[in-house]
Amino acid sequence: MITAVLFLIITFGGYIGALFRNPFWGLIVYANIYFNAPDPEINWWANYLPDLRWSLITAVVMVVSVILHRDKLSKHKYRTLKWMFAFYVLIEIEAYFFAINPEEAEWLTRTFQTYCITAFLLLKSLATFDQLRLFLLVIIALAGSLSIKAYTEGEQIHGRLENIGPGDAFSSNEFGILLASIIPLILPYLLKGKRYERVISLIALVFTLNAFILCNSRGAFVSLIFGIFYAFILVANKKIRRYIIIAAIAVIPVFIYLTDENFANRISSLWTSSTQSEDALNELSTGRVAIWMYGLEMAKDHPLGVGPEGFRELSRFYMPEENLTVHPGAEHGVRAAHNSYLQVLVEQGVLGLIVYMIICFYTLFLLIDSAKQIKKSGISGSFLDLLIVALNISFVVSLMGGMFGSQVYYEFFWWQVVISLVAHSMTKQIISEKVEKQALET
Repeated sequence: MITAVLFLIITFGGYIGALFRNPFWGLIVYANIYFNAPDPEINWWANYLPDLRWSLITAVVMVVSVILHRDKLSKHKYRTLKWMFAFYVLIEIEAYFFAINPEEAEWLTRTFQTYCITAFLLLKSLATFDQLRLFLLVIIALAGSLSIKAYTEGEQIHGRLENIGPGDAFSSNEFGILLASIIPLILPYLLKGKRYERVISLIALVFTLNAFILCNSRGAFVSLIFGIFYAFILVANKKIRRYIIIAAIAVIPVFIYLTDENFANRISSLWTSSTQSEDALNELSTGRVAIWMYGLEMAKDHPLGVGPEGFRELSRFYMPEENLTVHPGAEHGVRAAHNSYLQVLVEQGVLGLIVYMIICFYTLFLLIDSAKQIKKSGISGSFLDLLIVALNISFVVSLMGGMFGSQVYYEFFWWQVVISLVAHSMTKQIISEKVEKQALET
């Protein structure tokens, strides 16, 4: 009951802030709804709340706020969002002309439509660097809060944390990838944040690491390690590399302390040489390597795509029955792609995969370019520098995670796309202001 009341206070307080100040406060509400889904099937306290479409109401409030406070909106260029909108149009076309399951395709199309609206609102509402800084801190705090729930209420099924997380990421693998992409964001707040930011981040880090371990996800673990090495070698400058090493020295003992036997055994299977471990490696690379092969056969037969949810619908015609999962009440078994890129290739066709990869690589380009600009500007080692490196790690974690699970209809991935665009725009603005200030001083 207390949790439900707190949810209402945050929600309506944010609505008031959005309507009377600026749309940014609506973003805080939206983030809270995402991480603390008011769905009775996910959170028991939601039974005390009215049965409303909270995300839709919040989006409407933010749209009204955008109209009322046009003078407070950002001037960031759309860039990546143009490709995201193009991808949405392609999904609409696929759902209308090629969908195997029109009902499910329509639902997923409307879902992605809300992602596009949210992306636009994120882009226009994050107008200042302080707002971006606070928004990311809120995400860290909400992930920490969710991780506390995992510790106090979490149920492990077959040694893995299940049924805890946002509405689109409450399985062990999906929640593990989400946490793995948020953990790097804690680094700048711990090392260069204000006192209250450091306190919030430190508490969130401990519980987030613990929940990450409880997820027991090899894919999430590999993605996080890959993201750190990527940034350390290709993005970070000397100062940031030193910070990463210092952070690792501080965090690794905590990580080892929190690690349980199940996690240690599961992760150790990645490099042991037994037949069982080879099977584990096979499972890691998309769930089952055979699924890739079947998926490629689907794509070969349907180069134009088969619409949203098409992979699952086609799976029973291409895969043996033992590879399929039969859900209660279902007429037949299905199988997910367990790979974002394969899913897009099958459902949106070759053209869809090209557009999706442009979104991924262009976002990565913006983050790398931001790091290069900071290095040239002489503000290496600053909070902004650390934040850009953290965003690089975070996004690469999601890209790598896409090899083991689906990120296509996973909302936080699209938040990352927009946040990366905003961070690049703000980096250019901050550097430009610094140059102008130096010119005036001389």
